[in-house]
Amino acid sequence: MRYKEIVITPTQECNLSCRYCYIPSTHKKKWVSKEIVETTFKKILNADTKEVSIIWHGGEPLLMDLDFFRESLDLEKRLNKRDIKIKNNIQTNATLINRDIAYFLKKNNFEVGISLDGPKDVHDCNRIYSDGRGSFDDVMKGISILRERDIPFGIISILNKKSINREKEIYKTIREAGANRARVNLYSSAGKGKIYKDYLELSPKEVSKILINFYDIWTKDNDGNFMLSPFKNIVDSMFTGKSNLCEYQGGCNLNILVVDMYGDLYSCGRFFGIKKYKIGSILKDSLKDIQQSNFSKMLDERKRRIEEICDCEYFKFCRGGCAYESLDNRGSFNEKTLYCESRKELFAHIYNDIKNKIKQ
Repeated sequence: MRYKEIVITPTQECNLSCRYCYIPSTHKKKWVSKEIVETTFKKILNADTKEVSIIWHGGEPLLMDLDFFRESLDLEKRLNKRDIKIKNNIQTNATLINRDIAYFLKKNNFEVGISLDGPKDVHDCNRIYSDGRGSFDDVMKGISILRERDIPFGIISILNKKSINREKEIYKTIREAGANRARVNLYSSAGKGKIYKDYLELSPKEVSKILINFYDIWTKDNDGNFMLSPFKNIVDSMFTGKSNLCEYQGGCNLNILVVDMYGDLYSCGRFFGIKKYKIGSILKDSLKDIQQSNFSKMLDERKRRIEEICDCEYFKFCRGGCAYESLDNRGSFNEKTLYCESRKELFAHIYNDIKNKIKQ
């Protein structure tokens, strides 16, 4: 099995209290141990892998001091006896970025992802400090430091009720921030964020409208140099017949492993703390055991079930949607996503747009 992405969560602590945080409120341990990081590197760098992305996630990973990251990179180099190509990535809210951190990221060729939901009033509705203050201004300060150092970065924006009819402004904010790529994700109720489900979750009709609007804005603006996911990926899949997005593969992609602070393994951070959906332990289980876990068997069953119940001309591009969405909104791992019709409308819109452009 070739692992292409390993997500390491060095801490589930965060300096923000975002309303859609997927970290469970029951977590107790603050920091990952050196043993877990070292064991993760040993197992992954000895697997049948030619290149791998290490994604440092959270919580807020920059709550770890730079010595932690220096020691981790030293471990990577020391354990990489097969000269595997390693790319380090970090996903951060950007509020803690200073010049020392920017220098470190630049020196070590980190790819950087920033959480930014759009203009100040949209962003500050949900990405807040524990006292209710919005984080937009601090995020933009962090971004300005990255730009001073000429460090490229991408942006992830969470679409929710506050995003409705603000698509142009959100897109403009992303572009003016200087990102070279971006992704818009739907709010998903997980972890602490579940309590805001009724306040934040988009309806299927709202999802259709907002995603189609973003696609149209992107295609009118894009000169081919700015990638906006998931739309770029969907367009590609219509030419290749294969999706490279986990939510459009019929189930979680086990080429991607998420390691939490306890060494527990998941396919996605949304499953954190739910024992039934844990894949295994990086400290106790071999990679072979992980591929043969009960969760892996559940994924196989889901894919079979989705094949049986989906009768849609766009099925090969969607594969039934996100497994976690099905569990959260349908109560079952083996059902189509709540947004089945929403994405069908999106795929039809994109397909017809491409067809019309080819005819021109």
